[in-house]
Amino acid sequence: MAPIKNTISNRFAILFIIVAAGFLYIAVKLCVIRYGESGELLKTDKFYNQTSDIIIHGNRGDIYDAKGELLSTTIVYHNVYMDFGAECITDSRGAKDSLNKYLPGLAKHLSDLFKDKSAAGYEKSIRTAFKTKDRNFRLCPVRIMHKQYLEILDLPFFTYINKGKKRSTMFREALKKEEETDESERFYPFGDLAKQTIGNRRTKGNATQRLYGIEKEWNDSLRGKQGKGVNILFAGRRINRCYEGQEAENGYDIHTTIDSRMQDIADKALRRKLAELEAATGCLLLMKATTGELRAIVNLQRNAAGAYSEQVNMAFGDFVGGEEVAEPGSTFKVPVMVTLLESGRINLDTQVDVEGGVVRIANTTITDDKDHLFPNREHYYVKPEEVIVSSLNTGISKLLWKAYGEKSEISKFYEQLFKTGINTDIDFRVSINNLKDKYGNNRKPLLIPESNKPGDYLKMAYGYGSMRVPPVNMLMFYNAIANDGKMVKPYFIKSLNKDGKAVYEFETEVINPAVCSPKTLKAVQTMLEKVVSDEHGTAHRTAQSKAVKIAGKTGTAQIHNRQMERTGLQATFAGYFPIHGEMYSAIVVMRGKSERMYGSAAAAVIKEVAEKIYANETTLSLDSLKTDSNDLKVPSKNGNAAQLKRAASALGIDIKDRTGGEWVRTVAGDNVINVNEGCANPLDAVRGMGLTDAVYLLEKNNYKVKLDRNAYIGMVKEATLTGKTVLLTLN
Repeated sequence: MAPIKNTISNRFAILFIIVAAGFLYIAVKLCVIRYGESGELLKTDKFYNQTSDIIIHGNRGDIYDAKGELLSTTIVYHNVYMDFGAECITDSRGAKDSLNKYLPGLAKHLSDLFKDKSAAGYEKSIRTAFKTKDRNFRLCPVRIMHKQYLEILDLPFFTYINKGKKRSTMFREALKKEEETDESERFYPFGDLAKQTIGNRRTKGNATQRLYGIEKEWNDSLRGKQGKGVNILFAGRRINRCYEGQEAENGYDIHTTIDSRMQDIADKALRRKLAELEAATGCLLLMKATTGELRAIVNLQRNAAGAYSEQVNMAFGDFVGGEEVAEPGSTFKVPVMVTLLESGRINLDTQVDVEGGVVRIANTTITDDKDHLFPNREHYYVKPEEVIVSSLNTGISKLLWKAYGEKSEISKFYEQLFKTGINTDIDFRVSINNLKDKYGNNRKPLLIPESNKPGDYLKMAYGYGSMRVPPVNMLMFYNAIANDGKMVKPYFIKSLNKDGKAVYEFETEVINPAVCSPKTLKAVQTMLEKVVSDEHGTAHRTAQSKAVKIAGKTGTAQIHNRQMERTGLQATFAGYFPIHGEMYSAIVVMRGKSERMYGSAAAAVIKEVAEKIYANETTLSLDSLKTDSNDLKVPSKNGNAAQLKRAASALGIDIKDRTGGEWVRTVAGDNVINVNEGCANPLDAVRGMGLTDAVYLLEKNNYKVKLDRNAYIGMVKEATLTGKTVLLTLN
């Protein structure tokens, strides 16, 4: 029994030693982590027990367009470090060989990326860190974006391919990164596109600069909820931990109604016209008529270098600091006409005498520059339709005076006008830059003249008289005409989303279910159509399109400063057009000093936008491309009969040839080529031929060929013989 007992005791002793050695090894490792390899207590930020209470921010939400395209997002940055003292490197026998093999490629990539020093410089600093076993070597001199970080990871220094799969090298295991999400660094994939609406968010130090648009007005929703927690510094790595119940919440993603493709079309069209006219500012709004969803919001201003960028929110009422009176001009004639017809005090057959284009009412002279309409006429009677189609200041003023002015009942006119809803103060929750408080809030319509003079009321009829209507309000009214009389509020925030799902959705808000009666609506719609289609319409030359039916009203107004000094002209076109059964309304306003700044110029912008949107939204099926054979006329040239038959056979086209000649003349038929006659005389045969056949036939018959110096590529028109030389004239 004694030998067995000794054997068991020995085994337990060995097992105890092994277990004790294991615990001792663990204890030593903990001491290394606790006190460092040098044996001294770590007093740097690697000390794991250092903690501090911090505010932890949630991720800022993104902004999207109507189709899910990203308009604004936060960039995630990485601070990248290497731990050359990590065991994966120090315990590897091949570390130095791998470093020598792959370091040149890494050094060159870093040098090309940051351009702060040469590849040799990077290689030297990395070798030094490797030699000294630097535990916190900063590989990249500045923070980098996630895409750049992934590109670095794909380098052979960090990744190799084994059996078709990516594997990490020892250096990849020693790579460390700290993520830094800085909500002040926002990225806008479409650059300046719709910038005044989307906004901007930039910071310098602790100060926030250029905060406006959605980024400002919806800041609380975008930034989410702050949390509170602790920041643990462990072995050179930062770890944030939220306290239970005080977690940070990510911000909402905002989905807008803007269509990036339509926005781009509108931006380019307006930009071209502004440059052509050397205009100072311009805006364009495009809205879906039935819902009020704004598809495009363009605001452009010319800078000192002559380029255009989004600097002021003109569309919503910011007219370069509000220093200039923003009178709408003749586009306001339509709301006035609707009001007059709805009052019942005039009708479509009411006539007024515009007296040859110059009238005087209540000690106020009103003129029209319309010599083509009434040359040298003392009296010229017009009806409401012609007043709108030809945009007659005299006509609309006389109609207003006839309906209300003579009875001193202008206040009743305003009561009727306000029933339409045009004076609605729209809250867009988008800030306006550069407004000066002493001039008030330009976003609110001002329709009643500041003075009580009758002359100002008469000027108001054609959009003058110190009144103010922001473009978006004017668009809202014209959109009601397009939308069968229903006035809806324009909006551009569609929903607030969390984790890909809509949490809050915004729907169409009806301001007025009917701005006028169906009879008045139909009459005004006809007037607006004729503004474009009628030969006397003010937008006939620039807005009429073969692809899209456009209706609307032009407006031209003088711009005055507060001292009533003229500073330029304002051109406007407000209207609507259908795209595949869906109606869109739009308004363009441009300002500048050019004498070509007329409403018709603004109408040309709408035409370009309408046609390009129509082209982009049109999808043709293969069946729609099939042509009825009864309508097909096969084009053909005179020429060699054998070649003609060979080509026709390959194309599946019938040839009716009863002549039997070598050179023939052809006539296009319905899905057939008819050969009328053969041509024995070469000079007769070449007429109607292509140039190649004509030259071949003439030279074959021993003629010399010359071409008319003004000849173009085409069929032979004439063949003139002089001696043995034939001069060919082409179509």
